Amino acid sequence: MAIRILIFSVIVLALDLYFFQAVKTLTQNSSPDKKVLIIASYWIVSVCSLVFALSFRVIPEEGAWKAFKLYGMSMVVIIIISKVLGILPLIFDDIIRLGNCIANFFAHGGDIKVATQGITRANFLSKMAIIVAAVPMATFVYGMVKGAFDYQVRKTKLKLTGLPKSFEGLKIVQISNRRFGIKSNKLFFIANVINHLKQFQSEKLVVYTRDFKQMRLMIKHLKSSTQNIKFIFEAHQILSQNYCRDGEYKKAKEMKALEGFVFTNANGLICITSTLSSEIKKVFPTCTSSHHILPVGFNKDFLNIKHQENKKYDVIYSGNFSPWKGLDVLIEAISILKHQHQRDINAVLIGANDQTKQQYEEQAKELEVLDNIEIIKRVGHKKIYDYISQSKIGVLSNKYDADGLLFTSPLKLYEYLGSGLKVVVSRLPSIESNVDESLVYYATPENPYSFAREILNALDDDAFDIDKVKEFSKGYTWESRAKSFMEFIS
Repeated sequence: MAIRILIFSVIVLALDLYFFQAVKTLTQNSSPDKKVLIIASYWIVSVCSLVFALSFRVIPEEGAWKAFKLYGMSMVVIIIISKVLGILPLIFDDIIRLGNCIANFFAHGGDIKVATQGITRANFLSKMAIIVAAVPMATFVYGMVKGAFDYQVRKTKLKLTGLPKSFEGLKIVQISNRRFGIKSNKLFFIANVINHLKQFQSEKLVVYTRDFKQMRLMIKHLKSSTQNIKFIFEAHQILSQNYCRDGEYKKAKEMKALEGFVFTNANGLICITSTLSSEIKKVFPTCTSSHHILPVGFNKDFLNIKHQENKKYDVIYSGNFSPWKGLDVLIEAISILKHQHQRDINAVLIGANDQTKQQYEEQAKELEVLDNIEIIKRVGHKKIYDYISQSKIGVLSNKYDADGLLFTSPLKLYEYLGSGLKVVVSRLPSIESNVDESLVYYATPENPYSFAREILNALDDDAFDIDKVKEFSKGYTWESRAKSFMEFIS
């Protein structure tokens, strides 16, 4: 750390010294008092910027300090960028001068001659350097000061077919903040949003978000002053527990305090599984009692997939290739089926990146099933429809790790069921609490022998009721989810 600080300081000071040449050139004909004032101001700003940058980590992020830190660091970055741009004309001139010196050295037998008209040229380039630095600085500062308050409220009437009647006349305020990376604007954006929402004193409002910090700010600034706003938070996990599992205990402590505030002060919680709802009530005893279980929704277009008669794949997996998804277990199950049950299973695994593709292909090669498994990168939705139409079984081999045990509500599970696939899935509390075993083939998580057995059961099941699973899945489309949500907040 000390070495990095030293390197950063040397680079910044070198930049200041180089740019200072332009300042010094332009002030050479100024009065002594004016020259001292300009030079002193330049170095005071430069040194203060460096000191602020070096002390950035120790400045607290609470109260007024947070605004000071954000604005201060933004100014430091603007100053450095402006100086970097400003020295470009000086560097260009120095390169030309160096070339001329070298040429003169060889042309005059080692006698270097310096151009006598350099002062005018130096003045011109110094002015250019100052202008080049001043333009971006003025633009950035204007963006921070004026642009921070320059927000637009656009009112648009939407005509959407097929929505439930409860949506008629519904007003939606979508908050979109594009700050182009200048964090200081965030404070003003939040203030503007809060002031805008306060205008709706005569209308019933629902603040609905998955962002903990956003919800905390809204509750703190709006709940005590307005009675017409409901605060609904959608929870997909308990993040503090995830941080604990990863050994990030400081983050876990901070997140638990934030979660506790939101869960306690919100008017209602949307939980994607009943097990998540139970865990929140256990970990946060003071949380709101108004919970609504609302699993993730899927695109209803999956309901209309037409299956091919001669299917290319026995098994399909589509989604994230994270370790807790259990694809290593699935590949081992395919190996068991091939070598112990003499069943050649053709599988397609979709959603890999270069690293995971190589990783799982190496595993498949070691288990001598590389010819049975096709691993491809992410594809578009329409291509997914095509792969599903060529498949018999959708597999979700989630492990006990991460969110799998209590929090997961796999979107792919409902997509598979909606498209009429047989589904082999890990028997996890988060899934089992919502999907009856008559609809899927449950396998023991992290057990390749159990998955191999259930894949066989699914392949050989002639009594599979495709209409039953498709009818069940209709309750989990985005449209059904929206209707259930509206009923909850009404």
